[in-house]
Amino acid sequence: MIKVFALIPRRPDVPVEEFHDHWRHPHGDLALRITTMQGYLQSHRLAAPGGGLVDPPYEGIAEVWFDDLATAAGMGEDPNYVEGCHADEPLFIDVDRLAFLMTEPDVIAPGPPVPQDAPGVKLLLLLPADDDGAGAVGPSREQEHELGERLGATRHVLCRPSSEAYADDAPPYGGVRELWWPDRRAYEAGRDGAPDAWKQLVGSTTEALLATEHRVLWPSARVSG
Repeated sequence: MIKVFALIPRRPDVPVEEFHDHWRHPHGDLALRITTMQGYLQSHRLAAPGGGLVDPPYEGIAEVWFDDLATAAGMGEDPNYVEGCHADEPLFIDVDRLAFLMTEPDVIAPGPPVPQDAPGVKLLLLLPADDDGAGAVGPSREQEHELGERLGATRHVLCRPSSEAYADDAPPYGGVRELWWPDRRAYEAGRDGAPDAWKQLVGSTTEALLATEHRVLWPSARVSG
């Protein structure tokens, strides 16, 4: 399974509210034409995450699951994408600064099943890339699991850059760590209530997006990662 993150900057002349409205509808509806996707959600930015982290230059992050790297890489030539989402992107996205990260997800803590319309907030930590582009190396999976639990996160996933996708080029980030909470108050309580766990899990990360999920294409069971 390949999970693609589309790091989406807002077009400067498009108001914030208009950006998010347009991204949900009609853009999200256009995405449903792409038959190769196994799952698709939009992470819409909330206020700054705090805890020593800063907002990245993105108004939102799209997350798309594909069966394999070849299918993910081929979406750019899919007429359903070219004539729909791709044609719509310049209406609200600063396409010159649009970036992509192809990853392989590792589910640290799966959490309970998530209905398509379930509320909650999510933190996406954009991990700094190593000098060799191989991706950030953090604590062991057992330590990561424990740190997420101490912060009160209900789900925890680490998405590392695909080694196949970046065999010749360095990825824009060393990966994305995702953690979920029932609401913003629970997130802030976990972040502020366990500062040692927070510091260990965040590490050298400086950029993060605190977001709500708009789940556009959502299988009955959450796709892996």
